[in-house]
Amino acid sequence: MSKTSEVGSQTADVRGADRKKTAVVRAAACGLALALLLLACTAPVPFEFLTFSLKPAHLGQVYADTIRTAGGRGEVSMRISAGQLPPGIGLRVADTNGILYGTPTRVGDYEFTVEARDSSLTESPVPVELISHGFALFVDSL
Repeated sequence: MSKTSEVGSQTADVRGADRKKTAVVRAAACGLALALLLLACTAPVPFEFLTFSLKPAHLGQVYADTIRTAGGRGEVSMRISAGQLPPGIGLRVADTNGILYGTPTRVGDYEFTVEARDSSLTESPVPVELISHGFALFVDSL
């Protein structure tokens, strides 16, 4: 009878150990799931352009259009890196967007590239590449 009770107590100990292992595995799985969820929620949104085309402009009439970006966390700077804007039109930055504004003084097709940089990304441990996109702006004579 003592052998049965020993075996019974060992079986009970094994079951208890299995339950503890199962509880540890479940806790680890929950911790991993929570870590992945936090990572997904805090992963940075890529810095990118949201505007890909511009509305046409009319000679001698005030023009305004917005070049939108998303994903930036800091101050965004923009510049024309290639080509040229129509004479009379300029680019300025407001928040994370570029504003094209002015009164065009010459008819034509103008192609240019806008380069944008997010100032907060320069402190990132990952090397930062500038984003750029080519645009075309047509100025007609009405």
